[in-house]
Amino acid sequence: MELIPEILKRQLCEQICASIRVEKRIDGELMLETDFGFPDGDQYPIYLSNTQEGIRLSDKGDTFMRISYERDLDRFLTNNRILLIDQILGEEQVCQDKGELFINSQIENLAHALFQYGRAITRIYNLAIQKQSRSRNTFYNDLRKFILKKINKNHVEINYCAPEIQESRAYSVDYRFRGKDANHLFLFGILNSDKANITALKLHYLIKKNVNFDTILVFHNKSEIDSNALTRLSDVDGKTMVPSLNSGMQLLQEMESKIGA
Repeated sequence: MELIPEILKRQLCEQICASIRVEKRIDGELMLETDFGFPDGDQYPIYLSNTQEGIRLSDKGDTFMRISYERDLDRFLTNNRILLIDQILGEEQVCQDKGELFINSQIENLAHALFQYGRAITRIYNLAIQKQSRSRNTFYNDLRKFILKKINKNHVEINYCAPEIQESRAYSVDYRFRGKDANHLFLFGILNSDKANITALKLHYLIKKNVNFDTILVFHNKSEIDSNALTRLSDVDGKTMVPSLNSGMQLLQEMESKIGA
């Protein structure tokens, strides 16, 4: 098939135009609907309003509000990340005011402004996604570093296998400490729902075999765990749940209370 530039240009323009709609809401506000969207499928909310220059495209604070659902904004907006966001906004000529992202444009430059605006939101949101991905990939290493920094390594057993049960390798424990009252203290890192289910099976089996222990469960992000998996973990007695490794002080206090760390 021969590629003819003029035909391709016409078809591309027709397809792009067909994917863009201007809708008037019940409250009278105009919204621009495009194929720009977040990973969960929601479209970027782009509100239209008049300005002295022509027209304004705004998210009315939705982008940072959405990030706040997944991240602690105070932790996310560090000095370095603020510099990155300012750089993105400068490159795309997008403004920010109290969390609202917007761009002003003349009508004849609206298409160019739309692509600048879409790129800016995408790049800023990706900063949050990339950080989450990195923290997920390093969760187990970060947990190990935290423990070995706070606890004498001679008092910690990693991938502990209880000698009193058969096939103990199948029911290994992430970390074992000597707890108070001669009990074991078992600590598990929970990255996702699969690890939560596996941990619940291990704990129930150890209880069945009359192993005496207390448990600390440290989540990468407890809110991401399937509710059924959490229910299975909740059925285990003598456990403490730490919602994320960011709750380092809570984890340290729990360890101190159980082993005198």
